[in-house]
Amino acid sequence: MVFVALGVLAGAVAVQQLRSLPPVEWTWLLWLTVPWCAASRRLRLPLAVLCGALWTVLQAHARLAPGLDPALEGRDLLVQGVVAAMPQAKARLTRFRFDVERALHDGTPVEIPSRIRLNWYGERPALGVGQRWRLTVRLRRPRGFSNPGGFDYARWLFLQGIQATGYVRAGRAAQR
Repeated sequence: MVFVALGVLAGAVAVQQLRSLPPVEWTWLLWLTVPWCAASRRLRLPLAVLCGALWTVLQAHARLAPGLDPALEGRDLLVQGVVAAMPQAKARLTRFRFDVERALHDGTPVEIPSRIRLNWYGERPALGVGQRWRLTVRLRRPRGFSNPGGFDYARWLFLQGIQATGYVRAGRAAQR
């Protein structure tokens, strides 16, 4: 059993050493290797390594894949969702995390990340956690400087689960 655990760990570490992530289509092999790993004593260690690698690929795609489509960057999108965190208000800016329930581009539903960070400039209503809003926004993928020893904004957003940032162009409270 210890060898199986070490094999799974070795597979996970091997995937992390790759330059690019293998396609998610390879993960269907996971469903074939798990039963073989349990049944075959001779192939248990190599199959455990394969299981660890495939599981890591599956988890990495689940975490990284739902980013913002580059074709939607800088376009007006109509999003509906909930203010998910306490808004931070400054002089002419309110910054808040928004959990998206649905999004439209020119009346067509589009897939965007479920958690975004928005800025609302100028005159804006009082926002509160849990309020449901329908907003016209412009989004972009996270980017930031990663100077050695400095703050890495893109990494911080990734750790917060935020996969797009943007600003509000217009908005109104959504009817419940």
